[in-house]
Amino acid sequence: MIIMNCIMNPKIGKVPIYETFIVKNPAVNWVVSIIIIAIVITAILIALRCNPDNKFAYGLLAFLFSEIYLLQFVIRKYLLKEKDYCKGI
Repeated sequence: MIIMNCIMNPKIGKVPIYETFIVKNPAVNWVVSIIIIAIVITAILIALRCNPDNKFAYGLLAFLFSEIYLLQFVIRKYLLKEKDYCKGI
């Protein structure tokens, strides 16, 4: 539909959806980058502390899928309240 809009309307000349994702303010890019780094570091630290037997595998898993790892941590720790799960935190 977007491509058809560009074909039908030659004044646009660009695909409009790609321009909506471009942030032109560098300060916003820095803030988003810092937030993402903080989330990833938090997930890695929780993974290393809660899984002392296999630190490398869980650390890598937390690095690649940090939001999913933090979600499962919160569910297991606080919603399900599993005994003996990550006592150090």
